[in-house]
Amino acid sequence: MTAQTTPTRMRRGKNAGQSWVPRQHGAWAMLIVPFALGVVLRSRVANLDAWLVPLAVTVLAAYFCFNALTFWLRAAPARRSSYTRPVLVYGAVALGFGMLTMLMGGWPIVAWLPIGLPFAVAAVWLASNRHDRAILSGFATQVLAVGMGLVVRFITPAAMVAEWPTAYRDAVIMVALFIYFFGTVLHVKALIRERGQRPARLRAVSWHAAATVLAVGAVAAGWAAAMWIVFFAGTTARTWYMSRPDLVGRLKPLQIGVLEIMLSVCAFLIGLF
Repeated sequence: MTAQTTPTRMRRGKNAGQSWVPRQHGAWAMLIVPFALGVVLRSRVANLDAWLVPLAVTVLAAYFCFNALTFWLRAAPARRSSYTRPVLVYGAVALGFGMLTMLMGGWPIVAWLPIGLPFAVAAVWLASNRHDRAILSGFATQVLAVGMGLVVRFITPAAMVAEWPTAYRDAVIMVALFIYFFGTVLHVKALIRERGQRPARLRAVSWHAAATVLAVGAVAAGWAAAMWIVFFAGTTARTWYMSRPDLVGRLKPLQIGVLEIMLSVCAFLIGLF
């Protein structure tokens, strides 16, 4: 009896720990890189506002809250109590620092709410139906994560329109980040959850190949730095090689994650030019 129940208890304890501190460390880069790059790009055209600090805490706490919420939604009703506390704690932190952001003068960013809310609702709805690992969920969460870079850079949608066309390069940088990070979702899925499945590999390689073609077009039009071509060509080669049938199951999640962190840093540095 003990031998049968111990693994279950270990899994519950492990999941409870993950509900407090997400183990998908690559997702942290998806949050930090767009926000940090938005701050740098903003600093080049205007003074940085103090409310960006509590906004950063709000974004991080909101992600932690969503992560815990996915565990709570997937858990059987009898087990949900072990995930309730992180949901409430991170939710309270996000709410508190969100209000502080508004009080310190960040209220104009509310204008982005009608654009971001549908994606947030979609992400929660998918999680409630146990589809939080679906491609559509990854799409929605990446829009929200990278979108924060636009929020920081332009503060309001109207500000982005007002700065057009001089601000197009900054907007293109955020689009490039979204293309990369969503491509990472497809890449990791082809290596782990759908490893060995030809459609998953084809989907991931095709996305990155298309990104490379778009990068060539953007550079030719003068919208982006030439290094984006090299970057996306590299990510295409990475996905093609790492998803090869003979490598299926041989790559550890840590190896995959470390490489993605390195590529995230590269994307950040390229975005500075």
